[in-house]
Amino acid sequence: MSFTRLLATTVLALSPAAHAAPSIAYQAPGDPVTQGWIANPGDLDPIGNPVFVGPVNDGGVDAWEIDTLSNGPGNGAASDQYSYRVELDAAQAAALSDGWALRGNTRVIQSVLDNIGSIDSAPIQFALFTGTGAYGVRFHTEGSNVIVSPPGDFSALPSYTLPNSVDVFFDFEISDTDADGLATIRINSAIAIDNLSPVASGATPRVSWGDTTGGGGESAEARFRVTRVSFSIGSCPADLDGSGALNVDDIDCFVDAFLSGDLAVDFDNNGALNVDDVDAFVASFLGGCP
Repeated sequence: MSFTRLLATTVLALSPAAHAAPSIAYQAPGDPVTQGWIANPGDLDPIGNPVFVGPVNDGGVDAWEIDTLSNGPGNGAASDQYSYRVELDAAQAAALSDGWALRGNTRVIQSVLDNIGSIDSAPIQFALFTGTGAYGVRFHTEGSNVIVSPPGDFSALPSYTLPNSVDVFFDFEISDTDADGLATIRINSAIAIDNLSPVASGATPRVSWGDTTGGGGESAEARFRVTRVSFSIGSCPADLDGSGALNVDDIDCFVDAFLSGDLAVDFDNNGALNVDDVDAFVASFLGGCP
């Protein structure tokens, strides 16, 4: 029996029948509204043409599309927006100090860097608002590349280039799992931008995603697809595939990383990989997600 299967068999045999689900989640192809999200239609163009939102099958992959491109199937205009949000209750907002993670999978087809006054901002955003600040990850396209950035003025912030990634599904994560107030953006499990402070915001505590810029005739144009979004409060380091739940895929991720010497699975943080990391991963996996 392979090491992967042996570990999977052992861990799953010891695990409860079901693992804790993330506190907030979306899974395509269903309508986000039917899964507890509130739709924010935002602006419409001057003659009231709606943006396109709806389920699509993308080469066998179920996804939810938002299209605010002026030449897209929804005939959206330059000022269109469309996003979804879930409000956090008082207990959830208070628990953010224990750590949190916002994860998902998306395919960016086109996203035009928007200029709002003197601020450059990418329209596609996945974000957490804490009540006093905001953390998030934004995407826009440059040629065949997707550019990753935090909220705020793009020209004044760090960014990360994901090469040849337009029209390709990829995983993303923004999280503060060690509860130090600084967030990390990961793309396909690799750190893209680290040590991000929140942007000041008095918006009520919430999780949101969608095309969030525009208005006033600015060109906030985007077309993208989402297969899943998950938000969990508290640390869940064993969720290595970022799905928001623990299963055999996380075990496969651990084994692959361990065998390749990837210190991303250095669970005891001693700078080396050994049996202690296996023990720590198994303990974290059996503990479940918050």
